[in-house]
Amino acid sequence: MKQALLVIVFFIATQLLYAQLPPRDSLVGKWICKEVKMLDDPSLKTEDPKVVAQMTNVFIKSVFDFNSNGKFNLKFDQSVPKEISQGSEFLNKNWTVDLAKGYIRIGEAKENIAQIYVKQNNNKTFFIIQDIPVLMLVERVR
Repeated sequence: MKQALLVIVFFIATQLLYAQLPPRDSLVGKWICKEVKMLDDPSLKTEDPKVVAQMTNVFIKSVFDFNSNGKFNLKFDQSVPKEISQGSEFLNKNWTVDLAKGYIRIGEAKENIAQIYVKQNNNKTFFIIQDIPVLMLVERVR
């Protein structure tokens, strides 16, 4: 019963976070990840703490680059292991805003590379990548 309640609370909380998607023009530019917090995900209780820590730390100082020409790049910090940072999965991919579903789509619909939910609260912007239970505080790079 307790686990079912946690799943329901997690679902409601994530739906509230995903509810607001700013206009496309306000997303164009480079965004650097300043902080990462794990979302309460019951499936992570069985994960190795080192794996969970790595999942959290991989995004710190990463840059999400949404170009006005519709291209997207994710550049990881130099401290991220090469086997993670050298993947081309997030390089020079198309990005679009899906207002109906409330997220930014990375790649073509058939590729299904990633969906990024955006939440703005108290002049702060947060990204959540679907299927990765982390909340990222991001700031636009000036």
